[in-house]
Amino acid sequence: MLYKYEQLTQMKSAFQTKMQRQHELSESCSLSALQARLKVAAHQAEEESEETAENFLEGKTEIDDFLTSFMEKRTLCHSRRAKEEKLQQAISMHGQFPSSH
Repeated sequence: MLYKYEQLTQMKSAFQTKMQRQHELSESCSLSALQARLKVAAHQAEEESEETAENFLEGKTEIDDFLTSFMEKRTLCHSRRAKEEKLQQAISMHGQFPSSH
């Protein structure tokens, strides 16, 4: 009986640890957290593209390298901003029509 009680205590502890981890993961994947990450990532891509442009204007980068790098970074920036806007629309729609779960 004592052995079973010890097993139960260990299982309960493991369950609580897993529940805490699940809670942490679900918070990190919330819509607002994802939106914040997208906003930061878009801003970072924009800054990198501006730095690429400045390096080109200062003569530190060849035109072919500039065009490739700048276009990639600007495309990434615009893609992230579009995803951020879509997520904001989804959040707004979800707020207007809460699910029945």
